[in-house]
Amino acid sequence: MKDFFRSENINVILKIILIIMVSILLNAVLEIIMKKTMNLGNKNHNYKAAKTSYKMVRRLKSVILFIFCVIASLFQIPNFSSISWSLLSGAGIISLILGYAAQKTLANFFLWIRYCI
Repeated sequence: MKDFFRSENINVILKIILIIMVSILLNAVLEIIMKKTMNLGNKNHNYKAAKTSYKMVRRLKSVILFIFCVIASLFQIPNFSSISWSLLSGAGIISLILGYAAQKTLANFFLWIRYCI
């Protein structure tokens, strides 16, 4: 227990707390920006489509921020640095494969989001 409270461990814990706080703040700022740009207060004929796209983009944003927070936190722990690089490169390769496989679907998805905004 005495080794846990060394200064280098406290620095790592403080960096991880800072990363979590920044991601929460970024999530709140992006939420405000999304609410203003999606214009959900206006009850027009596309209200259901705008609400659905808002929910989907909101969940996508939360997942991306969570993944960023986990990987950035793992980078701060010295023993997990090599695992973090492996996770980051693996996520990049998987996203390339999925992006190529779902190219047409993603194009339609982003066109739909653009239409709803």
